[in-house]
Amino acid sequence: MSTESPLPGYRETRLIDPFEVFIGPIFESGAKGERRFALRIDERHVNRRGSLHGGMLMTFADATLGAAAADLADGGVAVTLNMQSHFLAGPDLTGFPGAVTPNLPYAASLPASQWGIVPMRGQRPAELVLGSVQLGLAYGAANRTGKPSHDAAMALVRRAVDAGITTIDTARAYGDSEQRLGAALSAADRTRIVTKLSPLSELDETASSATVERAVDASIEASLAALRRTHLDGLLLHRARHLTGWNGAVWKRLREWQARGVITALGASIQTPAELHTALGFSGVVHVQLPFNLLDWRWREAGAIAALEGRGDVTVHVRSVFLQGLLAANDPQIWPAIPGLDPHRLTATLRDGVASLGRESCADLCLAYVRGQPWVDGVVIGMETVRQLETNLRLCACAPLTAVECARIEAMIPRVREMLLNPALWPARLEAAQ
Repeated sequence: MSTESPLPGYRETRLIDPFEVFIGPIFESGAKGERRFALRIDERHVNRRGSLHGGMLMTFADATLGAAAADLADGGVAVTLNMQSHFLAGPDLTGFPGAVTPNLPYAASLPASQWGIVPMRGQRPAELVLGSVQLGLAYGAANRTGKPSHDAAMALVRRAVDAGITTIDTARAYGDSEQRLGAALSAADRTRIVTKLSPLSELDETASSATVERAVDASIEASLAALRRTHLDGLLLHRARHLTGWNGAVWKRLREWQARGVITALGASIQTPAELHTALGFSGVVHVQLPFNLLDWRWREAGAIAALEGRGDVTVHVRSVFLQGLLAANDPQIWPAIPGLDPHRLTATLRDGVASLGRESCADLCLAYVRGQPWVDGVVIGMETVRQLETNLRLCACAPLTAVECARIEAMIPRVREMLLNPALWPARLEAAQ
C-alpha cells in the first residue's frame, strides 16, 4: 500500500515492487518509519556483485562512497548505505565476507540521516540555518528591535523547527543563546545544533597545555549544560587561529572529546581565505563557516572556492549574507563610514539588480545569489522575530540564481574595499561577538 509522499513530487518505491522505468525524485520507507529521499538518475544499475537493482541513486551515500575507492581496488564489495538505520547503526554485513563500507562517523548527525538522504552538493540549493546570535545579544547594524524577550525567543525557535529548519547555529560567546535554545528544544527534536567553542580570550599566549585543556573542557561542559544535551552535533573553533595556537593544544583536546563520542563534527569559524586554506589542511575539519555575500570578491580571487569545491567531505555554511543587515535594508544612512565607500551607489546598484533579474527585493537577490553557489551547503541567517523568519522561509522557497545570473550580478557590483567585508574593521561598529 502506497504511503502519501512527504515531499511534493517524490514518488514512493519499495524493494519488493517490480522495477519501474522511472527516473526522478523517489522515497522509500523503512520498517521503523525512516525514509530515504533520493534522485534516481538511472533506470537500472548492476552493482559489483552482479546483482541488478532499481536504478542508480544520487544520494549522500553515493557522494561519500568515493572515499572508500582505495579500499575497493582489489575488487572487494562496496555495501551501499540506504536507510537511516544504516547510518545510525551501520549496515548488516552478514553474508558478505570481506565487504567494506566507508567510515561515516559524521553521517549520523547530518540532516541526511535524520530526515532522509538528500541529493549531492550542487544538486540542491543551500538550506536555511537559523542563526541564534540575536537570541542572546543585541546584534547587527540593522537590528532595530534589540534582543528578543524570552517568550519571543521561544516562539521563534519553535516556529523554525515546525517549519522544517533542521540546523541551528549558536556559540558559547552568544550571551544566553545556548540557554534559550536548550529551553526551547525538547529531547524529541531532531534539530542539529552547531555551536562554537569559547573564544578563550582569558588565555594569553604563554598559557600551559594543562590550562588550555581546562578552558576547553569548561567551554564544552558549559555548552552541554546550557543546551541540555549529552552530545554536540557540531563544534567549531570560534577563532580559526586556535587550530595552531598553544602548539595545537586546543585542537588536540577537541579531538580527544570527539574520540570519546561527545562531539560528532569538528570544524572552524573562518574569517579570511588564508584561514580557510589552513583549516582545510587539518585532518578532522569537516565543517567550516565563513562570511560571504554578493559583495565579497575575496574567496574567488584567493582560490578558496576552488579548494572547497574539491572537498565534498566538508560542510560549508556561510554567514553575513546580508552583511549585518546592510544589504537587505536598502538604507544608505546605516552604512559604516569607510573612506571611498559610496552607500548610495551600492544601494542603487542592488536595486538595479533586483529589477533586471525580476527578484522581489534586495534581500531576495542577496539570498538567491548565495544559495546559487554550488559549494554552499547552508546559509546562516540571524533573526530576532517570527516575522523575519517567515520572510526568510518564503525567500528560501524561491529559486536561487543560475550561474549566468550570478555572473551578471558580479559584473554589476562595484569592487569594494576589503575593510567593508569584515565588520570587525568598521570604524564605528556595534560591540558584538563575531
